[in-house]
Amino acid sequence: MNLRMSTVLPALFESLHPTLLPPIIPKITNTEIILETGYAPSQNRDVFTLSDYTSINIVGLGKASLSSLMPFATELTSLKNRGSDVPSNLNLLCVSKLDTSSPEHISALTNVNCKILYGDHPTPSEKSVTAARTVQTLTSSPSSLNLIFISGGTSSLCSLPSISLPLYKSITTKLVTSSHSIQSINSLRSLLDTFKSGGLSSSIPSSSTLKTYVISDVVDDDIRYIGSGPTMFQERDKERALEVWKTLKDECSESEVEEVEDVLKIQEDDYGIWEGYNEPIIISRNSDAVIQASSILKMSLPHLNVNADLDPFEGSADSVINKIIDSALKNGPGVYVKGGESTVEFDVNSGGKGGRNMEMTLIGAIKLNKMKLNNVSIACYGTDGNDGPTDAAGAMWWGGGVEGGEESLGRHDSYFFWEGRGRGELIFTEGGTNLADLVVVIVEK
Repeated sequence: MNLRMSTVLPALFESLHPTLLPPIIPKITNTEIILETGYAPSQNRDVFTLSDYTSINIVGLGKASLSSLMPFATELTSLKNRGSDVPSNLNLLCVSKLDTSSPEHISALTNVNCKILYGDHPTPSEKSVTAARTVQTLTSSPSSLNLIFISGGTSSLCSLPSISLPLYKSITTKLVTSSHSIQSINSLRSLLDTFKSGGLSSSIPSSSTLKTYVISDVVDDDIRYIGSGPTMFQERDKERALEVWKTLKDECSESEVEEVEDVLKIQEDDYGIWEGYNEPIIISRNSDAVIQASSILKMSLPHLNVNADLDPFEGSADSVINKIIDSALKNGPGVYVKGGESTVEFDVNSGGKGGRNMEMTLIGAIKLNKMKLNNVSIACYGTDGNDGPTDAAGAMWWGGGVEGGEESLGRHDSYFFWEGRGRGELIFTEGGTNLADLVVVIVEK
């Protein structure tokens, strides 16, 4: 067992997570808002004159929404402490997932009168519908400035389905437990939900201004699929959506199939470009997470070369982790960092508890243990702080036995396997960032 890695890996993820917070720098005065976003050198700077707007709405949607709006809370708190006036027409709203919400963020945002709502994830609920309607109502006032920060999870946390909510929930459950990619999943959801694919924008008056800032959890950064694009006027991938629907319809009743297909038949290719539309700005992405993780690993393990692979991975969890480990072993001693998004297909009735990152770590640990390679450590981590429907972000392993691992894999029960193992452990973080997933493989000399 690599005892040194049992110290290095937990410390790595404790120091890594804060560096992945969305790069948002606001400055608020009595006359304007100056907003800088994005990692240098691709930083964006927007200036908004307050007198041009009857109201200013700053909205965070998704699992990284609280992190996105925290810089505004800090700036507004600073204004108050200096005795400066806070614009009376400034409104802050967050729609988040309850278990990705750090108490510190909640307290700071509440202190500046930010309204915080919680939708459900990965399956939408009445709370998700309420959240979507609240966002629509806030942004529907004329001559308003709407700054919208979108991150992964928005598809479920804000929802206005065109079919019955129970049926939409059932279809969503089938989708998220399938082997379909997030792009394929969201292509269908965008046709069955009026909040998505520009749906939010369509309710904003033409006299208003809309700016969208995106934290990408999609490996190709296609804005149609990040949160299902509620403010993004893009042609929807109807052909892809129909292919996904074909894989589900046999599991639905005749009346359910009829209800879905009645909606699919009347969908237009797009909403048309709203005259106040501005192209969304992607302010952070998975490659940023890879770069940040690599930088920290260079400081933690100076005796090893660090290799940052910016080509994102996709595919099933087992194929992804096997390819990454095989490549690392072929190249020899070093640290290998890669990001992307894998998939796991499982039976929701199996009783197992886990996520794709915990499962990838377990698959890799079993593989390396069979090869008797105790000089290799691995960690797989979801940057949003949640791996599947759990409170853990992933898992790490630093050598040693994995008795019972294959049985746990069969039940998709990796959470309980890693809990208190001693030769590996779960990764926990607070506050969502949501730049998809990271895999780290460390091959010692």
